[in-house]
Amino acid sequence: MIKTSSKVISEQVLSNGAYKFVALIASIILWLTVLGRKDAVITHEVGVKFETQSSVVLDYDSSLKIRMKILGPRKMLKEYSDSVTNITFDLKERAPGVYSIPVTGKDLNLPMSLKLIALQPEEINIKIMNREKNDKDN
Repeated sequence: MIKTSSKVISEQVLSNGAYKFVALIASIILWLTVLGRKDAVITHEVGVKFETQSSVVLDYDSSLKIRMKILGPRKMLKEYSDSVTNITFDLKERAPGVYSIPVTGKDLNLPMSLKLIALQPEEINIKIMNREKNDKDN
């Protein structure tokens, strides 16, 4: 007996129906998971620290905080915000004087999955003075 093409197609579609139903449900769950996964945005504030030579002192606003807006997966944002409390700037090679230090994304050491959206302030004003000169003034 010769089967018609419509019977062959319906047999192939309906055979192993339970497996196909489970695969359909799994693919829908996976699709919704991927579709519903949106990146979050947080605002995180960190303190500022400076590495200097022992022969100099710094004059700057010690209450200064760097505020940044970061975009990325929630888990990575939480890990980053919990681990980073200060940003350190290396001023060991700087001579005494007044400087405007730019704050860039490179200073933040962001993981690859996070993206910097905004950063304030964009620069920090700082004065480096010799320690001996400062001690004589007091």
